[in-house]
Amino acid sequence: MKKYVFFLILFLAACSAPNRLKKYYTAEDKTVFDLVEKIKKNGNDKEALEQLPQVYEAVASKRKALTEANYTNLVPGDRYMELAKEYGVMLQMYQQISEVPAAKKAVADLWDPSLQIQDAKNTAANEYYNQGLEYLTYNNRVSARNAYDFFSKAN
Repeated sequence: MKKYVFFLILFLAACSAPNRLKKYYTAEDKTVFDLVEKIKKNGNDKEALEQLPQVYEAVASKRKALTEANYTNLVPGDRYMELAKEYGVMLQMYQQISEVPAAKKAVADLWDPSLQIQDAKNTAANEYYNQGLEYLTYNNRVSARNAYDFFSKAN
């Protein structure tokens, strides 16, 4: 019987969806998420309701200022995918704040970065596709493999 319980727990743990963007959280991001959780538990938490707009605005302005120039060490397509991940953290904030009425009311200028995420992904796909086309012009096996990899990323 203990074996079955162990396997059930293992199965349930394996099926839970991991948050792939957690590694992109900054200390300020975690503070925003913690404040939203506090407000979710107690909608009248004055301290959390006062702190949330200030911390959120700082985080949002920092992410709005990001551009592909922040990732000069990456290949062009990867730059935009990193931007999309950073914006993804803001999307998670937007969704969590929107779910809690008191938090949504406290944050006056709630930013939905969905359009920026889509633009970054489209730009990355275009750049991956162009790099794939460039590798096809070299007409050798290694370049063809590289072209395939870039076309796969573009897809």
